[in-house]
Amino acid sequence: MKLGGLIGARSSDHDGHIYFPQDSLIDESLKLIKKVVKPNGGDRNIGRHLRALFIEAGIERVEASASYESSGSFDQTRADGESMALIFLEPSFVKAAVKEGYEDDGRLEEIAVTWNFWGEWLDAFRACAWCEIVGLKP
Repeated sequence: MKLGGLIGARSSDHDGHIYFPQDSLIDESLKLIKKVVKPNGGDRNIGRHLRALFIEAGIERVEASASYESSGSFDQTRADGESMALIFLEPSFVKAAVKEGYEDDGRLEEIAVTWNFWGEWLDAFRACAWCEIVGLKP
């Protein structure tokens, strides 16, 4: 990148996500994802740190913003439910969950069913928080 070039990034911040209707298994599943990705170097809330990371890297004139992406139609929430359900059936996720001490495969299947069911609720709604950052390379 040439000097003075524009650089930007965008990442989600999962603690800012909204799911409705709420369900204890969905809440459990979101905590489990966070628990599984952390030892593998993942940070589901990295979005809130982007400005600090850019400043630390020497990027100048750093500006941050936030926005939401939402799923408010039946087709959108159904697709969200289906994609979330697949996470808990994915062999690599199951293996990582077991490694982190989550040993109940049946519970993971129950979580997947719950996500599929959530996606079918007529009043389901999801909003995902995203943090954006731009700056100039010195």
